[in-house]
Amino acid sequence: MLVKEYFELEIANRPYKYQTKLNMVRCLKKLELWDMEYETLTPAICWERIDGIINQNVKRTYAGYVRNVFNYGRNQIPVVMSESKIYDLPSQEDLHKVIESSKYRFYLLLCMYAGQILAFKNQIKEFLFSSV
Repeated sequence: MLVKEYFELEIANRPYKYQTKLNMVRCLKKLELWDMEYETLTPAICWERIDGIINQNVKRTYAGYVRNVFNYGRNQIPVVMSESKIYDLPSQEDLHKVIESSKYRFYLLLCMYAGQILAFKNQIKEFLFSSV
């Protein structure tokens, strides 16, 4: 039996949302497991394919799908931790240079410092009400 036949027999009857089933099929095709024989498939083969994925968050998602489709345990397909993204933002000085040359300077500064203004406002409220 091929993996796609197994998927149609087993997974189609499980209460997954339609989009989840589509994502599972996409995952199995991307890992090139879709046309393999189900009987020859092992957790080691699956993990080898998953480990070849560069993006950590995609790797984590695909590991979960493979674990669910083939009923593998966490010791067979390990849980992959996600990585937070690190954005390359300009420095505050660079932002100020751009903002100063804009006709929307007031609004941009307000957006830039709105969080700090709200935090300062809350500190003032706490100070005023704690001294009473």
